[in-house]
Amino acid sequence: DAVDESGHTSVYIATAAAHIPIALWLVLEGKADLNIPSDDGLTPLYWACNHGHLEAVQTFVLQGNAAVNIVDIRGVSPLHWASRNGHYDISRWLVQEAGADPNVITPSGFRPCNVLYCRRGASSLQPAQASQYFEHLRLLMTEECDVGRPKDVPMIGDNSSTFDRLCAFLPESVPRAPIGMKNFLLAS
Repeated sequence: DAVDESGHTSVYIATAAAHIPIALWLVLEGKADLNIPSDDGLTPLYWACNHGHLEAVQTFVLQGNAAVNIVDIRGVSPLHWASRNGHYDISRWLVQEAGADPNVITPSGFRPCNVLYCRRGASSLQPAQASQYFEHLRLLMTEECDVGRPKDVPMIGDNSSTFDRLCAFLPESVPRAPIGMKNFLLAS
């Protein structure tokens, strides 16, 4: 598990570059340590979540003992990365099977529910995609999650809040206020 000048291991580099077969081989055959963070606190699990590789996420956690509730130097977890990229299957697996905490909050006030689809541009979602978006948000929604924009904090991605991006897909009966949407999602 040698590291380069930035603290990157071989399995980190392979996963970050989306060379998943190589990363899987390093874990399964080479017994690579998946919990050695880079200088910025990232591990290979972050990159598997970022790239949407469910098989790699599952292998890293189940066979490589990757920590799922680890946070980087910015307080961001692998679940944040899966969520911001819209990888519902990975988010669901992390929460329901691996025990990832949907309430991990960054020092800036962001939970995974606050960054949902920011990287993919949720503001451009089509109605056919809204169903999966709502399912993803329901998965991450807890009483603690604020679907409105945290005050005085710049938003990641397209600079709109989860609430703003979802209003277009809410049934007419739901009040156009963060608490109305939150109640709708928690009751659904």
